[in-house]
Amino acid sequence: MTGILRTVLLGSILFINFIGFGLPFVCSAQPLVADHTVVDKYADIPQVWIDEVKKMWVNIPGESHSSGYRIGCDLLENLDPRFQVNRTESGTPEPYTDQHLRISRATWDGGSWGYSYGEEDWYTNATAIANTKAHLTYANTHNLAISAMGFGWCWDATWHNTPGGTVDPVYQVRWAGASVGGPQGDLRWGLDAADQALTGNSVSLDTYLDATQQYIDYAATNNYPTKVFFTTGAIDGYTGESGYQRYLKYQRIRDYVSARDVVLFDYADILSWGNDTTQNTVSWTDYAGTTHSFQQIHPDNMKDMDGTYVEDGDHIGQRGALRLAKAMWWMLARIAGWDGGTAQTDTTPPTVIGTSPSSGGTGVSRNAQVTATFSEPVANVTGSTFQLRAGATSVPGTMTLSGTTATFSPSSPLAYGTTYSATVTTGVTDIAGNPLASNRSWSFTTEAVPDTTPPTVISTIPSNGGTNVSTGAQIAVSFSEAVKNVTGATFHLTTGATSVPGTVTLSGATATFAPSQPLSNATTYAATVTTGVSDLTGNPLALSYSWSFTTEATKAKIPEPPSGLLVR
Repeated sequence: MTGILRTVLLGSILFINFIGFGLPFVCSAQPLVADHTVVDKYADIPQVWIDEVKKMWVNIPGESHSSGYRIGCDLLENLDPRFQVNRTESGTPEPYTDQHLRISRATWDGGSWGYSYGEEDWYTNATAIANTKAHLTYANTHNLAISAMGFGWCWDATWHNTPGGTVDPVYQVRWAGASVGGPQGDLRWGLDAADQALTGNSVSLDTYLDATQQYIDYAATNNYPTKVFFTTGAIDGYTGESGYQRYLKYQRIRDYVSARDVVLFDYADILSWGNDTTQNTVSWTDYAGTTHSFQQIHPDNMKDMDGTYVEDGDHIGQRGALRLAKAMWWMLARIAGWDGGTAQTDTTPPTVIGTSPSSGGTGVSRNAQVTATFSEPVANVTGSTFQLRAGATSVPGTMTLSGTTATFSPSSPLAYGTTYSATVTTGVTDIAGNPLASNRSWSFTTEAVPDTTPPTVISTIPSNGGTNVSTGAQIAVSFSEAVKNVTGATFHLTTGATSVPGTVTLSGATATFAPSQPLSNATTYAATVTTGVSDLTGNPLALSYSWSFTTEATKAKIPEPPSGLLVR
């Protein structure tokens, strides 16, 4: 029971609201729909956009029918090697690569990766929705970013419960289907919440729409790169009343999508058409006596490539699976940014807007990576289009590209005190295929060979073994190079076991100890510079250095002459 259709025209935007659905349909949006009309357009995808799709992980959690997407992608690769793919059927999904599309139905269950997902996992209950959001979070925060994700329907719209319950007064049909995990259990289900009166089930097609829209909004709110897309499902088997009510459910998905800026992969429409460009339909007469024609799988799509049929788990033929794959590549290329045309309207070449190290840089670390940042996303960044050389010698290393920044990582540390030249060639292009206008080169010089020579003491004042040293003398030591860390702890003066108080100053390579008071006469003192003293690089003295000296004796005092005595 879908209620009364209401339309309201506001300006140039048509609002369509179905009572019981919730939000209105807004007919000003432009959805992206992959249906039978795009199957052959896979051949129009420019190579630069094929290469972008090769960076993607498309995640289609589902049950048996979902394997058709993956089987089809393998078949397409066999047909046209440009469309490289790797499908994962168990274990941890393959991490990022730009060599092939990655496709799987893997989902993170909180402790491991699972490979089966039904309605009870996608939309029939709150726990399913929370777990699917948790999967989105885990994958997108653990270096397994999901590029696109949609639900792989099985026979959920028809099986487990045959048509039954009360006839829908609007559509003159009884509802069927499975709702495993639903609040009322596994029951038949209709289009919207109002149909609970007919089915006894709060789960409806709108439950799927709401859950999928939640995933779209969740990914957007958290800035995840995932484009969650809507899907229709299986149309093999289940004709008559069961097939017609299934068609109504899929049509409601199409109606919802048509009014929104979202993506739909129309599995059912794609498989209802054959490679001969004809659509297969069947008919059924409803309870009001009206006959309806609706989609059914095209017989050709139940055949394998050789015209026979061997069940391989997806319940359709290889020809049907191949059609799914062609449409999937088209959709993913559009998601990546392709406008759907074969002509490249972008004629502006990319430019290098930043480098690291900077041009003319000196003292660059031997462990530095070399990066070039471009004015827009680029392609074809390889070891031949981004090179590092020392003179005429190429430096081996690995290349990575993230966003607009290409990074060259040398295989081993660069040489000391060497000038390197980095070059980005015109082989690098933007996504539209426009090459750099000219090669871009820059150079830099690495750090000098590090100083590992320790400083030495080259002279002292007083000299070692000096005698008759003034009691007012300051003690100085000169080093072979400028030093640091010269303090009262690393440069001290003693007499016997007694430390002499004083202050230490440093000027260049000479340190001076100034006693706080005159030294004692006729006393031997020892000065020591410890290994705590180092040069400016941090190399310490190899050994502590000590020297000694003796101060002058007490001078004899000449007596004063007697008063009145003339001294000649």
